[in-house]
Amino acid sequence: GGQATYLHCDITDDDQVQALVAAAVGWRDRVDVAVNCAGFEQSTPLADLTPDKLEAMHAVQLTGALYCMRHLCNAIAAHGEGGSFLSLSSQTAHSPSIGMIAYASAKAAVEYATKIAAVEYGPKGVRCNAIAAALIETPMTSRIFTIEPVIQAVRELTPLGRMGSAQDIANALMFFASDASG
Repeated sequence: GGQATYLHCDITDDDQVQALVAAAVGWRDRVDVAVNCAGFEQSTPLADLTPDKLEAMHAVQLTGALYCMRHLCNAIAAHGEGGSFLSLSSQTAHSPSIGMIAYASAKAAVEYATKIAAVEYGPKGVRCNAIAAALIETPMTSRIFTIEPVIQAVRELTPLGRMGSAQDIANALMFFASDASG
């Protein structure tokens, strides 16, 4: 069994992200793998998208993701043996739907930023990938799972005929975190 610890960090604050990474490096002397999965969703059609709602969504989904990407990729590159930085994205970045403009635009931006990070950090041995999850039942999406016709439609549009699970996403993350994804 490995050891684990919990550190609180507001990823919208660059200083807190930098302190989190410094604490992680101080605890284990290095960072080999990092996953940015912080996020929240607040459906709002464009007609009702206020500056406060947009800024809140992008602060976590985009700005915070970039702070994490920067500090953690730097930490992974620092020890010279490579590693993996992963971001969770969303299929909403590829499948337009009503009310998802702030969330989906941020996730699309994170995917593109991940491509740039892969080019910049690849020569340093850092693999950068994003996993665009489909509709997965989590506390954030639980209200959608109460609408049976929506869930049935997703099942019917999915080749395997089932909803994805958090374990499916964890399995993909484990693959990309491992050297097998090299």
